Amino acid sequence: MYKATHLYTRLLLLPLLLLFTSQWNGYAQTYTYTRTNVGCDGQWGTAACWEITVLDATNCNPTYDYPVINPSSSCESSIIINGDLTYSGNMTLGGGFTSITVNEASTFTITGDLSISGGETVDVYFDGRDSKLEVGQQLTINPSATINVLGPSDLSDEEEISSFVEVHNLFVRGKSKLSVDENAGIIINGTTEAHTPSNDAEDKALIDVDGIFNTKSIYIRGNSHLAFEVTEDAQVRASEPGGTLEMNGNSTLTFIGDYYEAGGDADGESYVDVGGNIDTNGSNAKITADDATIFTCSVFPTNIQKVETNEGEFMEGNCRILPVIWLDFNVSILNHLEKPKLSWSTAKEWENSHFEIERSLNGIDDFLFVGQVNAKGWSNEISSYTFKDPIYYPPSSRLYYRIKQINLDGSSTYSQVISIQSPSSPTKTWMAFPNPTDGNHLSISNPTKSVNLSDPITIKIYTPGHFANFHSVEYEYSPTLNLDNLVQSAPKGLLILEITWNNQTDRIKILNR
Repeated sequence: MYKATHLYTRLLLLPLLLLFTSQWNGYAQTYTYTRTNVGCDGQWGTAACWEITVLDATNCNPTYDYPVINPSSSCESSIIINGDLTYSGNMTLGGGFTSITVNEASTFTITGDLSISGGETVDVYFDGRDSKLEVGQQLTINPSATINVLGPSDLSDEEEISSFVEVHNLFVRGKSKLSVDENAGIIINGTTEAHTPSNDAEDKALIDVDGIFNTKSIYIRGNSHLAFEVTEDAQVRASEPGGTLEMNGNSTLTFIGDYYEAGGDADGESYVDVGGNIDTNGSNAKITADDATIFTCSVFPTNIQKVETNEGEFMEGNCRILPVIWLDFNVSILNHLEKPKLSWSTAKEWENSHFEIERSLNGIDDFLFVGQVNAKGWSNEISSYTFKDPIYYPPSSRLYYRIKQINLDGSSTYSQVISIQSPSSPTKTWMAFPNPTDGNHLSISNPTKSVNLSDPITIKIYTPGHFANFHSVEYEYSPTLNLDNLVQSAPKGLLILEITWNNQTDRIKILNR
């Protein structure tokens, strides 16, 4: 199986590679995109957004002030993205362009198709949380090409994966390969299609998943072959409710656990879920559970041959797919006089009726119903929800919350349990809310009431490491100040809110989503 640690080593060595290109086989040219640059409008072709570092002037002589993708280029170039960026049209990677790094809270959007040139290897790094690569149409991995998707290397075991490649369709051709490491995921909102025309099942496309792989449908063309290598901690959904797993002609689909890896064992504890319809138009299609357990919501047709090996197993009529894919769940409090605010989001929903919020005080053994929020029901997009607990926050106490998700058929599942502790006293003169913000609303308050009425208040917003102000405004004192205009002019991502009064300064980190 593809081991992410090798690529993490390469990522950690990237600064050295850039400095010592002549001694290391590194990148001879780096394009760094920064959304906060003056004059940057978030579009790929705007020169003001980019900085170019050239370490090999012999082979690299950029004639543009922004990356012009040329897969046949001999100039090894990397792209680093800070902030939201849009590329309008289709893109082909390979040759000179084989590395893209998307930094924390940044989204790189390609509106058209993304193709990986045949025989090339392309690495997509997510260097931080809440990072995305969004492809508006199709991701095509051409014969003998590989794309490696890597999440942040410091993600702890307790953290949820929040860095994703999201595409409309995935098309794997020939002996191509997609690898997703343990800290990243890929979401296919439409169809994963395999076309590897060969009489030899060894001529297969490979999808190697250590993290998350979700697709609505899978279509395997006649005489085509597709294999998944699935670690025991990976989440693989080979089709979802409303989708289809369709195998045509003499096609094969194989799910492989860790039996063939060093230290692996034959225990069938690599799990795969098939939640949609299963269909075939031939009589020689074959699906193999090799050290993997395949849970299916329905039953495989009799004209699809099923093979179990190395403790692999088919669990038909056993649907484990949850109707809701959770992204996050948080609780926040402005100060001890305010009510707790819960916020959560889902990546997808299927037949989701509503959420019931439950709270327990100073323990997890006595949860009580405190409110309800209606769900969107069906959605392939990120859905966000909030709920303000009617209880006033008891000082010096800990509150526990969980959410009961109710399906249209009355069945239910629970979220994780989260908690919040009452602060004994405010640690800052000023507090900002809501935080995170949606980019439209932001206010600050002075809970200590320690600022004199005569003190003018100066407020600045900027991004870490970039001290050019997006906005600097002076206000007359008020216990609560509305900063909507400030945050609406600021970029997405991590911001610093600097508040200055009477030769004192508070700095508050704000996440602008």
